[in-house]
Amino acid sequence: MGSLEKVVERFKTMDDKLHAFFVPTEEELKSFFDMEASMQTSSGMPMINRSLEESMKRRHHICIIQKKILDWVPHHHMTMEDSKGNIVGFDIIDGLKEDIEGRDDLVWLSDDFVMIPDACQGEVSIVLHPCPITIFDDDPEVNDMILMFPAAPVDDFIRDTYSIPHVRDYNSAIVSFN
Repeated sequence: MGSLEKVVERFKTMDDKLHAFFVPTEEELKSFFDMEASMQTSSGMPMINRSLEESMKRRHHICIIQKKILDWVPHHHMTMEDSKGNIVGFDIIDGLKEDIEGRDDLVWLSDDFVMIPDACQGEVSIVLHPCPITIFDDDPEVNDMILMFPAAPVDDFIRDTYSIPHVRDYNSAIVSFN
């Protein structure tokens, strides 16, 4: 059994966490990736989508529709970086909020994102990072598995492609691996 088949079989046992999953055709995947590549920030700030870049390098792809937070999927990771590569802002992952509340060097841009104004040295970009998935680390045939959370319009397009209801309890992601 190949790595794609192994992952599909394992996903079939996760019906308590996954609403659905699909192995996209090459044409569907190209449409999803092209649409994701065209996304821009609402503020006009430059965006670097490393999550998309890394996903496109992988050989296999599965679209998943999560019906609840998956314990094997880390938090979506987004940073703000200046032109020298310094991290000048980041999203707050579970368990970190208590550690950084009250810090004088941080400016809270939202309930789950902070900025470090004194760290900025040049133009700032939003950087979307891939989420490594470790659930298949014990399988030598499944390598470099990552997860990409697509932008809202791409999420809608994925749902429409597979006739998935547009309910807030679900969100889509693309799992990519070698």
